[in-house]
Amino acid sequence: MSAATVFSPRVILGWVAAVAATFALSIYLMAFGGGDTQRNAVGPSAYSRSAIGYAGLAELIARVGIPVVKGQGGDTGSAGQGDLLVLAEPPVSTAEEQGQFAFGKADRVLVILPKWQGYRSTSHSGWIEDAALLPTAVADLTIAKAGATGKTVRANSPAVWTTNTLGVAPLLDLTAQMIEDGNLRPIVAAGRRVLVGEKTDRTRRIWIVSDPDMLSNHGLLTGGNAEFAIRLINGLRPPQGRVVFDETVRGYRARSANPLTLMFQFPFITVTVQILAAAALLLWATMTRFGLPEPVSALLDAGKQGLIRNAANLLRYSGHPEIIVANYVRLTVRGVARQLRSPPGLDWRGLVDWLARVGIARGVAVDFPQLVRRAEDLATSKPENAATLVAVARDTHRWKREILNGP
Repeated sequence: MSAATVFSPRVILGWVAAVAATFALSIYLMAFGGGDTQRNAVGPSAYSRSAIGYAGLAELIARVGIPVVKGQGGDTGSAGQGDLLVLAEPPVSTAEEQGQFAFGKADRVLVILPKWQGYRSTSHSGWIEDAALLPTAVADLTIAKAGATGKTVRANSPAVWTTNTLGVAPLLDLTAQMIEDGNLRPIVAAGRRVLVGEKTDRTRRIWIVSDPDMLSNHGLLTGGNAEFAIRLINGLRPPQGRVVFDETVRGYRARSANPLTLMFQFPFITVTVQILAAAALLLWATMTRFGLPEPVSALLDAGKQGLIRNAANLLRYSGHPEIIVANYVRLTVRGVARQLRSPPGLDWRGLVDWLARVGIARGVAVDFPQLVRRAEDLATSKPENAATLVAVARDTHRWKREILNGP
């Protein structure tokens, strides 16, 4: 009579199909569910690898040995005193006339003014399809929210920078975006038009970069822009300080470190659903049985006799008991030699000769050299009956007892 089943085949098939579909959906959502900011970002952020992004700048800074953090938590992305806070084209609204950016505890700040509006490509993930110039009023508002004054102008790129404390000339497009009529101290400028300027606010130093093209992905490796970028960062960064790209201004938020909270956040909630479904299935399968479980026959017998019988069965099941017995002899010989503190550096033959002399001195009755030869014969030829294996193992045990404890 067949045993009773808990579930009908139709129910089991339905559960298997549901679990497989849920698992496949969770894998898809984790891989392509939109949670990967590095893959989908196309704007001017440190995650974006589009032409107007700054992933290349962040990677360049990290490759020269400067610690880089892409902050996604707190008002200023976890930047503090001794760090350089980078606001790369922070988004602003032209309707915002008052208020300034929150720099938190950061005492060194680099603000890169906005210039381009990118449009996501429909055929390449992480690329832009086109870009258009933003109104200069957006850059002017960014200057004001950084605590400085000035007016953004776009003109032909100057042939010579009259002021350049960084020592490397950047290479810009034909039309450059610069600041004039402001209160910035020129770091890099052509006459009254400032490309990089400084605003000091008590103990905080704020540098404003008017044109992003020399630092964004599409222009970073043009001319000497990469060297210019590193000198720009090191010119403002405190000694041993980190470079923190504040990405909270773009809506990026770090996931909670609490595992209980993660369990109920997308896409991890799909795994939670699978665990709950498996628990429900297990509970359903066990609710039909009550009381103590039926005893199961022991796989191995207990006691000394059972232990000996089980060991013999295992030797027989292995198919090569002669190799096992030969290894037992070798291990026993080496174990006895360690206990008797044999001279160091002896090879196998030297160890056998030394133990033979010790055995003679201690009155051991077992012919030890003959025992070793019998064991070596076992390793190279299969005996005709099990009595030979038992005799070798018995004599080995007897030799060990006599040479250690006396005859």
